[in-house]
Amino acid sequence: MITVRKKLLPKVSVIIPTYNRVAYVCEAIESALAQTYPHKEIIVVADGSPRNIVEKVRGYGNKVKLFYKENGGVASAINYGLRQATGEYIAILADDDTWLPQKIEKEVNFLEHHPEYGFVYTGAFLVDKQGEIVGQRTVYEGEEPTFERLYKGPNIVCSPSNTLIRKECLDEVGWFDENISGSEDYELWMRLAKKYPFTYFDQVLTRYRVHSGNLSHNYEKRLRNHLKIFRKPEIMEGRSLWQRIVRIAEVYYYIARIHDRRGGYAQAAWYYFQAVLRCPVIGFFHWSKGIKRYRFTFIYRILRTYFLIIQCSMKALTRNMLPQMLRAIKNIFFRLMVASAYFINRPRKFNIQNPVRNLGLICYEFFHHDLGKFGGYGKTIQNITEHYNPLKDKMGTKVILSNEYPVVDKPVIQEVNKADVLFRAPANKRYLLNFWEYIQLSRKLQTDLFISIDYYETYEYPLMASPATPLLIWIRDPRSQTEWQRLATVSGELKTHGMSHIEELMEFAKEESQSLKRVMELAKVLKRKIVFVTNGQFLVERAQGTYGLPDLKAYTLMNPIPQPSLKEITFSRKPSICAIGRLMPQKRFWIIGELAKRFKEVDFYLAGLTEHPETMNPVIKRYQHVPNLKFIGIIDGEAKEKLFKQSWMFLNTSIHEGLPVTFLESFSYGKCVVSSVNPEGLVEKYGFYTGDILGDGTDEASLERFSEGIQRLLDNKQERLDRGWAAREYVQEIHSFNHFEKTLLAILKTERII
Repeated sequence: MITVRKKLLPKVSVIIPTYNRVAYVCEAIESALAQTYPHKEIIVVADGSPRNIVEKVRGYGNKVKLFYKENGGVASAINYGLRQATGEYIAILADDDTWLPQKIEKEVNFLEHHPEYGFVYTGAFLVDKQGEIVGQRTVYEGEEPTFERLYKGPNIVCSPSNTLIRKECLDEVGWFDENISGSEDYELWMRLAKKYPFTYFDQVLTRYRVHSGNLSHNYEKRLRNHLKIFRKPEIMEGRSLWQRIVRIAEVYYYIARIHDRRGGYAQAAWYYFQAVLRCPVIGFFHWSKGIKRYRFTFIYRILRTYFLIIQCSMKALTRNMLPQMLRAIKNIFFRLMVASAYFINRPRKFNIQNPVRNLGLICYEFFHHDLGKFGGYGKTIQNITEHYNPLKDKMGTKVILSNEYPVVDKPVIQEVNKADVLFRAPANKRYLLNFWEYIQLSRKLQTDLFISIDYYETYEYPLMASPATPLLIWIRDPRSQTEWQRLATVSGELKTHGMSHIEELMEFAKEESQSLKRVMELAKVLKRKIVFVTNGQFLVERAQGTYGLPDLKAYTLMNPIPQPSLKEITFSRKPSICAIGRLMPQKRFWIIGELAKRFKEVDFYLAGLTEHPETMNPVIKRYQHVPNLKFIGIIDGEAKEKLFKQSWMFLNTSIHEGLPVTFLESFSYGKCVVSSVNPEGLVEKYGFYTGDILGDGTDEASLERFSEGIQRLLDNKQERLDRGWAAREYVQEIHSFNHFEKTLLAILKTERII
């Protein structure tokens, strides 16, 4: 029974669960603080949130009660907040939603005057990621808010953000079910509605954000949760066995329809079958409104689900199973070719006098204008080939590009920048024939040893063409699921990968792990030697997670770079700061634009291009008007040398890095680095480390940390010189080609490859 209170201002506990929405959580908190209702407490539960979110919330001081817990999901976070709540009413606000100022006041006033209701919900504006209104959600016309209405679906309440609940009612029926992720609110509304009346307050007082990150966005996932909900005794109490059977069958039917519409015919047939297995006449309850009512409509409606099972099964057979059979046949021929390649491409025996005659460098890019790739991996390949190929008494280097190049219709070896480069043709009808030609060309390269720059799924193709050649996997920038989660906090990162959900990135990471395991399993059979090396031991733990190899160990093999002749460290007359990198979300180059606005007396040079113009060009245009920020594109050779010599320092704003080539190049010219990443502690030694910064990095606290480092190095020339010379000595000692060659040969001897 609901207790009627006589006091005027009952306390409201506002609970805001948050995990990784740095772009929105402050808006949610601000809207809670702006409520006209005075007697409230605001509880923010950081559900395993990154540090920058926690710091932002702490910035509100005593206005907000902050609690941190290990990540356990939305329901777990809300329940944690309920344990801390001291109010008579509970208002839950999702971290990407906001309230209109009078939302709590109006709901409290309504429930105080209507003690018969356990909770109330309001209408909501639907807004996009930018906060623009794109629609409106109000009560369903002609439908009273009742348990029966919730039971039949859909979730008329919409979201916890537009509700106000009596705490005593929650305590009576129980809190959110932590085992139902994504539909925990729907399940709670039904438990509450089973015991207490509820109603709709006819005003729009919430702004509900609609985007791909919404947990409620995945319709199929919600329906799967409904299978759990409608099996719960407290929900189905009072229902006959027939009603229970029909309701479960309906959920299976809805899931089948989703797969049917998406073209997943095998799954659709299975779920239709599950529906009729539970309720043979389920088709009677679901039929197309376009069917005319005639004598045999009743029979047709029942049989239609059986027809759908047959139809989807036939479509699955013709569209899915036959292509799978063809792929299996093609895979058999592919494996036969790999077996042939084992005998065709046998590496020569090593000798002490000339242990490595031809080194094959496997990568997806080669730093060259004709190939359109300008990343750090490609720069490493360019540095090694330019150094060794002119030296006749040293090892030669060959480049194997793993990605498909549309400019060639069959595999081909071309000379690029004095290096033999093996190009892979796109997958087409000549796939098997192309692979056979690729095997023949691999034989012509006569590689004694492969070094792959990290490992990617595309590397499997060239490695299968030479299955006996020893392989060194050079760990440079592995990305475990944890690293992908960090990257996903940056706006636009998912979009540049052609993805909309972080789960897709997780699957992408798994595919690389599975590909490497296939290569290693084949290596055991063919006795190919595979050794891991890295240019930083801090990367080994990342690699263990990326490749799914918890026992992975790696030798240290540092990245060699050309050493410029330098008598003194020079600086331009006017302060200048340089940043080099691809213009992509991960690099967060927009931070440089914001810093240029702050340091108007400093020239900022941003060297790099974007590979995603449709996404990045609008961002670039926002900063092209900044007078002291210059976008200079790709630079190399003398122009690059001049830029390095004149710059006062280098700036790196990336959210994620391995050990960047640009760091080493900067150090080789005696220049300090200001950065938000600190590989091997090098930035702390030879520059200024801002600390870890997640998200877009454009908030005041993040920009202030970058500004602090820049100002410190601008003001202190002697510190720039001292740290610069120390950085140069480090690079000369550890990152020389002589050190690289000696270390490589030592590893090969230790592993008995030579």
